[in-house]
Amino acid sequence: MISEEIHEFVTLVDRRWRQAEYDERRFAALAGECLAELDATDWSTPALLAHQLDPDREPYFRQTPELIPLYRGPRFDLCAHLWGDTIAIAHQHAWAGAFRILSGRSLNCYYDFNEHGRSNADLGWGRLTRQRVVMHRAGDVVEVAPGPGFIHGLAYVDPRGLALSLRRKRREGAGLSYFRPSLVVDELACGEATQARLRALELAHEIDEGLYAQLLSRLLETGDRLTLFFVLRRATTQGWPLPPDLEARGCERFGADFAAITAAMVDVERSAALVEIRREIADPDLRAFLAALYFSDDREQLLEVLACTHPGESPWPLIGGWLRQLLVDDDGEVEVPGFLADALADLAAGCELEVLASRLRSRGHEPEDAQLDFLAEVRGAMGAAPIYRAFFTEPVAHS
Repeated sequence: MISEEIHEFVTLVDRRWRQAEYDERRFAALAGECLAELDATDWSTPALLAHQLDPDREPYFRQTPELIPLYRGPRFDLCAHLWGDTIAIAHQHAWAGAFRILSGRSLNCYYDFNEHGRSNADLGWGRLTRQRVVMHRAGDVVEVAPGPGFIHGLAYVDPRGLALSLRRKRREGAGLSYFRPSLVVDELACGEATQARLRALELAHEIDEGLYAQLLSRLLETGDRLTLFFVLRRATTQGWPLPPDLEARGCERFGADFAAITAAMVDVERSAALVEIRREIADPDLRAFLAALYFSDDREQLLEVLACTHPGESPWPLIGGWLRQLLVDDDGEVEVPGFLADALADLAAGCELEVLASRLRSRGHEPEDAQLDFLAEVRGAMGAAPIYRAFFTEPVAHS
């Protein structure tokens, strides 16, 4: 029974830590060792979900639906993470411990954050820089340190994934989320008062968009930075309209650093859009490409991620094929030219439309005017869509 295996495992962890005199500095390494030694043959998603229905325990789901606590003790917790289409944005943990991948492949990006300033303990701004990309697979164990020394974002390549985390009870600081290019937020700071404001805006939008615009304008005049972040994020994810003078009004009240909040909404929009697309896709290669688009700010970063997800393969033919799947409804009613994938790869690589036509002809193709017009429309749509931002953004040089 999985309940017995969970009990045996947490008993082992407690005994090992007791032998180490409950030295908190040693818990992350100890957690990693215990998770690595665990025989997880029977720790499947169905078994862990059935464990939640055990009449001898009270099921407890936390705020994050993918996270299921399996054991809550006085010194440490054991949790299961059921991963699907979610993209976890860059974040740091308040706990020390470790996690282990049980099934699926987890694309992880690790970051540094150089803080420039704060409005309070819950919101600040600085520079978020991606340092490395790793594909974690079943059996991999990663130690977690609390605080900004361990910042990562992740997405599972396979449609379903399962992981375990063993985490020390005592927390250090806050678990913070990072929004590119420069914002850091404690999401637990969205208290009841802010939730009530968000609900009021939601109801106003359902009743009358004019009323919604009036209330939003009032919040822009009275809300603090943190409240406005949560309001703007909700509006962005729900597709509610925002005033065109939003940034100007915010900067007039709070100074130029308010631009970090409005810039973060591009990251919010991109994440939400890619999660929606991933919900419709089961192909691991295409899901990996969508995750790569989110975690990359320019072509160089995108190619770095694809070298991790598809090592040894030439990236641009892959990119062209994936873009063809995403952008073209190949229902058989309209003939799709054979050069389309190559043409889309060229556009994504920065080829201008005039050059593209000559390039296609040099390869023996004779693109029709209607086909070139279609490619021009696709190029415009890609440039306007936040999810394809990496193809149209120049790398930023950091001193």
